[in-house]
Amino acid sequence: MTKNKEMIDRILDRFNGKIYLIPGNHEGAVNGYHKKFQWIKDYYELKVPDPDCDNGAQRIILFH
Repeated sequence: MTKNKEMIDRILDRFNGKIYLIPGNHEGAVNGYHKKFQWIKDYYELKVPDPDCDNGAQRIILFH
């Protein structure tokens, strides 16, 4: 195992809970770690309940 892979393993193993990834232009190193992530997507739309909004929810777009 290369030093870079060992470092990535140590970092990812420190996270608690489920890990989601929206990759950017510097995440190539995690390509071999798909099992560590709940999902990897280029774009995700999140709806958060918000009684102050007309439709009762805020729409949050996640992308890089």
